[in-house]
Amino acid sequence: MKIASLKLHGLVEAICQEQKGFFKRMTKREKQVLKMIIEGHNSESMAQELGISINTVRTHRKNITKKTKLKTPKDIVLFALAFDML
Repeated sequence: MKIASLKLHGLVEAICQEQKGFFKRMTKREKQVLKMIIEGHNSESMAQELGISINTVRTHRKNITKKTKLKTPKDIVLFALAFDML
């Protein structure tokens, strides 16, 4: 268990260093949308909760992917761990 924890910590630390610039370039709203993705919201529920159109949510999601290069759910979770978004 301890080895797995150390391995995860190292991975999160590496992501933090690698993605620091991407995180800084994200807008407040993009960070909010990313957090909601991690929480399991779909685009429709995000639009309702944030009071924006679904197309705006999709644009934010697209911009997050462009800025961070995150493609898989695993990448998104590790990114969120690295930047204390969970």
